[in-house]
Amino acid sequence: MENKEIIRLCRAASDSGMSWDYFEDDEIGSPDLRDTAPGAVILTLNNHIHGNHNQWKSIALLVAYAARHSLACWFEYCDDDKPYRIIRNVIDQVLSTDSQSRCSIDEADLAVCRPMENDSPIIDCRASDTLAAGEAVSHAARYAVAGLDKDAAAALSDAYAAFDVSPVESISVFKDWLFDVALPAALELRNLPPDNSLAKDGQS
Repeated sequence: MENKEIIRLCRAASDSGMSWDYFEDDEIGSPDLRDTAPGAVILTLNNHIHGNHNQWKSIALLVAYAARHSLACWFEYCDDDKPYRIIRNVIDQVLSTDSQSRCSIDEADLAVCRPMENDSPIIDCRASDTLAAGEAVSHAARYAVAGLDKDAAAALSDAYAAFDVSPVESISVFKDWLFDVALPAALELRNLPPDNSLAKDGQS
């Protein structure tokens, strides 16, 4: 199937009216992937990308690009560049992997980066979008290591959640970027440079 048709199917899945909330809960478990928009996008990619390694690599790039994009919300309030360094390492490794390997990420870098200001946790209203961006990075890194669809869906959901409450970018703009910019790059297995909002923060 041509990439153009895969992109159309993914966008249709995201616009089906299902919630973008995909969460992990130790008590009640995670929702079925088919019942959430990000889960439906990941399942669509699994169903239509030829070859297991290409599936993993394209999805790993998509969720990593989405997580990195959401860091514009993080840098609105936080100076710590650790989540950016983590996701840059993930992207570099995914792009360079051969047909048999996945990523090797330090265990500490799989944990969620917590938003801080002046060495103190951010606990006011700014915690929502910054923490969501940190969670997006964590889930993208976990997917790059283990290839679990739930982590990929969670990464997309977290990135969406960051923009849902952030003043940085609207949800509609994020979704257009996801399907018009990030997904084509991921399907073509090519590097996508950081967008301007991150470049302004001195990231490369």
